[in-house]
Amino acid sequence: RRVLFRSVSQSRYSTGGGLGLGDEVHRSLERIEWGGLDPSWKENVPAGAWKLADDFCQSGAGQEVFEKREGCRVWREKALEVLDTGNRLVAAAVDRAVLEEKKGGDLRIYDFKTDQVTDDQEWLKRHGAQLRKYAELLGGWWKKRSGGQVRVWIAAVRDKRLIEVPGK
Repeated sequence: RRVLFRSVSQSRYSTGGGLGLGDEVHRSLERIEWGGLDPSWKENVPAGAWKLADDFCQSGAGQEVFEKREGCRVWREKALEVLDTGNRLVAAAVDRAVLEEKKGGDLRIYDFKTDQVTDDQEWLKRHGAQLRKYAELLGGWWKKRSGGQVRVWIAAVRDKRLIEVPGK
């Protein structure tokens, strides 16, 4: 069976008004390769969105997501088209993925969410299926490439924490 896995072009970092708070936070976080927010980006971001994004970056969860890892590369807002197990073409956009480039290395996927939720089960109910689908779509490719695991987390920006999404 031929496996299709290709990146899809996507416009990033566009400016413009009218974005919601969650979109503004997401737009700020997707710019980070490693480390944290660059103060020069602050000019076009509403104060409330900047504070949420910066507070997350300063937290332990944010440091886990954005810390520089040797031997790793990062995908930011990566749009993909992948054949699923039913041989159907599926489009997905991964907020952030950290790829450990060694044999047996993990692929870590983080999805930024600004919902006002504090219960882990509610987070998983709302977003678990989406993230399990990302793991499914990338799992076969990653297993062949690295042999490692695909692990996924909800990055709860307001709560400044990570909720790992268990497999099926």
